[in-house]
Amino acid sequence: MKVILYMMVLLLLPALVLFLQERVRFIKWLSPIVVCYIIGIVAGNLPFVTPDNKLLRSVAEVSVCLATPMLLFSCDFLKWLRNSRASFLSFFFGMLAVVILSFIAFVVFHDRIYEAWKVSGMAVGLYTGATVNLTAIGIALDADEKTFIVMNSADLLFGGIYFFFLITLGKKTIGLFLPGFKGYNDQIACAGKNIEQEPKTPLKKMATAEIALSLALSVAILAFAFGLSMLFTKGASSTLIILIITTCGIILSFNKKINRLKYNYATGDYLLLVFALALGSMANYNELVSGNLYLVLFVAIVVFGSVMLHLLFSYFFRLEDDTVIITSAAVIFGPAFILPVAGAIKNREVIVAGLSLALLGNALGTYLGIGLAYLLNYLF
Repeated sequence: MKVILYMMVLLLLPALVLFLQERVRFIKWLSPIVVCYIIGIVAGNLPFVTPDNKLLRSVAEVSVCLATPMLLFSCDFLKWLRNSRASFLSFFFGMLAVVILSFIAFVVFHDRIYEAWKVSGMAVGLYTGATVNLTAIGIALDADEKTFIVMNSADLLFGGIYFFFLITLGKKTIGLFLPGFKGYNDQIACAGKNIEQEPKTPLKKMATAEIALSLALSVAILAFAFGLSMLFTKGASSTLIILIITTCGIILSFNKKINRLKYNYATGDYLLLVFALALGSMANYNELVSGNLYLVLFVAIVVFGSVMLHLLFSYFFRLEDDTVIITSAAVIFGPAFILPVAGAIKNREVIVAGLSLALLGNALGTYLGIGLAYLLNYLF
């Protein structure tokens, strides 16, 4: 009964937020995705609420996996690939910044944190390839379990702060000192229309057949990806599943009928609200109270320091604002956060770049993290 109640809230509360958006100016100004994220954070940290983190994580992962193909269906992958130099350059700067700040944080805290060389390696993996790389490196280096728990909690706090910045003030702030995004060859890289020109939500004048087709295709892709993962890895590999889903979404985008389904974006956007609500609800910060303060500060320095250094590199190379925002999200957060960030800055052109580079970070993050860890252990 509790699980059913949780699912009803997670699936229906975003609809209420969208309904109130047209009646409450503050919600419209803040944006539905931010409101859902805040509601989740507040609910997850109430003293009388015990979040079911396993269920919440499953809902967050499934909602993103279903939304990803829907948002890719209307994108032009080849157009991005022909204009990808700036994206790769920005992504390289982002990864370089994480490595530099992880090294600096190690130098500052190596005598205050137990096995700080392992922490540096785990931090590089976490902020170039997401939590899956943090876990892989932690296992590879035989890191202390307490260290992993505190780092994960600190990541939810500081990563959450940065995510909130990106989806609220990020574009306006970064746009103050970086050139505006001009688009790929001054054309829209995703079929036909700007986000504002499409229905903002499938709740209005629903084209049931189109929504059902888009959703059915996404479910089929997810089932296919899960099946292949089970076949080749004997388990649900999040990296492999995201890779397969992204590939299928891109391939189907070449089909004109699928590419022009009117409610692809609107339906996927609704699933992102479900994702934001579930993600916010998992951000329980009680673990930080009993954690090592220096370890918490270590994570803060890597997150915010690497972001600032990435922006500094981007300023000198005159990279465009949306390109830097999406590649920063790819580096710091990984594939799951690309869609919400792209939606918040109202630019779907960068979705393919963000997902592709985030997956590249997943592939490289473990090698970078383990390499830096052993280098620091050897040098110090």
